[in-house]
Amino acid sequence: MVYKKIFYIELFFLGILLISGCTKSELNNPNELKVAFPAGGMEFIRLMKNMCKNFQKNRPGLKVKTIAVGAANYNEKIMTMIATDDSPDVFRIQPNYIPLFVKKGLIIDLEKLIEKDKYFDKSIYYPVVLEDLTCNGKLYGLAYGFTPKIIYYNKDLFDSAGVPYPKAGWNWDEYLEIAKKLTIKDSDGNIKQFGGIIEGFDILHFADTWGGNMWNKNKTRCTIDSPAARAGIGFFIDLIIKYHVTPSPRERQSQGDYEVFKNGRGGMLLSGRWQTFDLKNVKNMRWGICEIPQGKRKVNRITANGWVISANCSNQAKAFEILKYICGEENVKYIMKTGDCVPSIIKVAETDFLDKNASFSEEDNSYYLKSISFASSYKKYLHPDISWIELGGMIFGKKIEPLLFQRCDVKTYTEKMQKEINEFLAAKNK
Repeated sequence: MVYKKIFYIELFFLGILLISGCTKSELNNPNELKVAFPAGGMEFIRLMKNMCKNFQKNRPGLKVKTIAVGAANYNEKIMTMIATDDSPDVFRIQPNYIPLFVKKGLIIDLEKLIEKDKYFDKSIYYPVVLEDLTCNGKLYGLAYGFTPKIIYYNKDLFDSAGVPYPKAGWNWDEYLEIAKKLTIKDSDGNIKQFGGIIEGFDILHFADTWGGNMWNKNKTRCTIDSPAARAGIGFFIDLIIKYHVTPSPRERQSQGDYEVFKNGRGGMLLSGRWQTFDLKNVKNMRWGICEIPQGKRKVNRITANGWVISANCSNQAKAFEILKYICGEENVKYIMKTGDCVPSIIKVAETDFLDKNASFSEEDNSYYLKSISFASSYKKYLHPDISWIELGGMIFGKKIEPLLFQRCDVKTYTEKMQKEINEFLAAKNK
């Protein structure tokens, strides 16, 4: 599960820097490139190491050093590394952090490198993926894969309850009715099986699909405190509190969202394709996928696994070579077979990706591709003058706790959020 930390709220993975930094003599070696990525478990670390070994096979004069960085607060750790002698040349990044890295001058745009490379064609990638990696009209990264939101469901639990499997075109009211039927309490009234699990506390998605907007058209003001946004956020809170078909914050403390689903205690899980990376190893569950339910408008959002070049890289041409390999057809196919993501290359996604894979034969990959037509980049929620760290701090964490623990209502929460964000924006623009 290598995407889990990406967009909902900062999830906390226990991690440390697994591979030691370079010495100063190594830093000046023109034939060595350092590639950094989040330590998303030993299987993923092996995958990244093998990826770099594959790149080196036909390049005997070039050494690639892999750096697995603890996943908790990964992007902040990368910023610190760039400011020291441990700076990677190429590294993975959450796209919602790209504006901050650009503002701080920590990564380079790829435009000049692309212009000089007559063989590179960026049109092979899905436009929505490139949009996720673009800032101020310039492309800063590439991705070997991405995922829209998707619903995983446990076929065994559906069959036991006599509930038909979900189908494309369903809505959140239908989701709720199914979740009620799949929720089971023990003799003491405690939930032993949840009907549905929404990964993280993604209130922005619910505000969006109910017709609300984070910003006005020109992004001069936050507009999250609208009737439509409040209705969407309210529905999500009702799933937790009123209907109790999804785990509360306290119930998530002992087991994460995915673990509840994986262990057969959840009928449905709203997440992304990164879960297939681990689900393929779960032998005692039959599962399937379906597109997410819709609210007042049909929306989805992609999560791309961006790869960028550090501004401290002394050999940008060679760094671009490994970047192109990481996000090129050979490696995209290699990563695809592990179940980690949806291929970012259109041709691969619409051919090889649709072939059945024996490792996860329950998965109908056409749902991912159908979702692309109404999916957007996370950038719709971002603001050019506010970093994701700053914005997230005004939406999640301690700010959302009163709402989740019933110490305030939705209107109070959205009023305070909108007021704080607009005051913060006004102070930035003085």
